[in-house]
Amino acid sequence: FFFQAEDGIRDYKVTGVQTCALPIYDAEIQKLRMHPAGALLLSVGANKTVRIHDVASGNAVRALVSPAAVLDLAVSPADANLLAVAGDDKIVRVFNLADGAAVGASEPFAQPATAVTFTADGKGLLVGQADGSVSLAAFPFQPELAIRPAPVQDGALTAFSRAADGSLILTAGEDKTIRLWNGAGEPIRAFALFAPVRIAVLSPNKQMVAAVGGNNELRVWNVNGQELKVLPNVAGPVAFSADGKWIAVAGSDNKIGRAHV
Repeated sequence: FFFQAEDGIRDYKVTGVQTCALPIYDAEIQKLRMHPAGALLLSVGANKTVRIHDVASGNAVRALVSPAAVLDLAVSPADANLLAVAGDDKIVRVFNLADGAAVGASEPFAQPATAVTFTADGKGLLVGQADGSVSLAAFPFQPELAIRPAPVQDGALTAFSRAADGSLILTAGEDKTIRLWNGAGEPIRAFALFAPVRIAVLSPNKQMVAAVGGNNELRVWNVNGQELKVLPNVAGPVAFSADGKWIAVAGSDNKIGRAHV
């Protein structure tokens, strides 16, 4: 699965998490994102490099380097060639996935941009910030149209995930809580963890939520709050496959494996 080992590509069907033989980064893997079409996986390391991997072959097909450390990334549902990258310099940048060219950059936000996602029509970016608030910025960037709603988390916003049709939004943060919102921004449900939430993602089919807390446990629920799976010793980021049947998981050894849901 995904990454080339010395004796070929390995595919694990596991109850825990296993990884291939060779690391793919010389720095910690910090984020994973599945491309909406399901054929590509995006990963970002502490070395500011975003790598684009072909899911079928496991090969890295492209890489781009951000000017700042990457805190989050998102692909536009309206134009799958556009990648938004939230940097620790408080700026959100948009790149063309096909050639890595810079498309645009926001003005600096008031706080570091800790989470980012496109709106369903691709004409805006929702940007979560270190104080727990969310800003909506028009895209292409027009700073005068940015708005700043009330905070949605008590503490830093650490994760932001949105259904492709915009009907369901996930937020999570240091307050140990994952929240689901409808497309109008009204709260639907909350999930409590035993530790601050480091990573949280919504499955593409809107049926499941996966999260990793500060205690390095991966937990998976359905959207009704029923817990489906708990995996210990998961240090890195996670991403659902396009069909929601498995989760890509990055380990502390800079390798990536998958767990079937």
